[in-house]
Amino acid sequence: MTREQISHALEYLNRELASKYGERAAFSMIANHYLLIEKQEDGGSNTFSSDKPHDVVSRIVDDTKTIQKEFSQAEAIYREYPRKRDVGAARKAIRRALRDTEIPVVAEQRFIYLQAATRLFALWTQENKTEKDYVPYPATWFNRKSYLNAPDSVFKMMQSIGVKPVIAKKRR
Repeated sequence: MTREQISHALEYLNRELASKYGERAAFSMIANHYLLIEKQEDGGSNTFSSDKPHDVVSRIVDDTKTIQKEFSQAEAIYREYPRKRDVGAARKAIRRALRDTEIPVVAEQRFIYLQAATRLFALWTQENKTEKDYVPYPATWFNRKSYLNAPDSVFKMMQSIGVKPVIAKKRR
């Protein structure tokens, strides 16, 4: 695969990502891969040093799929949240929460845990008839890690939808 073909593939991925997830996310990922390709061509060492150019593109495609999954999960969680404000900051905070190792379940269940915690918070605000002005913006709620406040209730919610929580081992 020539440099020109790689460049066209990256431009295509950039357009696809930008149309779905915004310019910043697309630019960030594509810029990182351009730098890796530049290093590879200059003979510098990097994680792709033993790869052929088409392997680099396939890794970019895999990264794109991971990002798409993360964005769709963040969107699903955002829809559950009781207050819809500052969507960009909210999605960014949710994506960060999806990678949070403090969540007490294994990585594969973080999405379900966050969705259950968000649903519980939404139900709580509904039951208490909390005025919207007193519900924090979603970015604030996720950045404060408020989803960690009641893990036992979240576990019960997960079990009610048929998911048995698998507790993550604590790191030493």
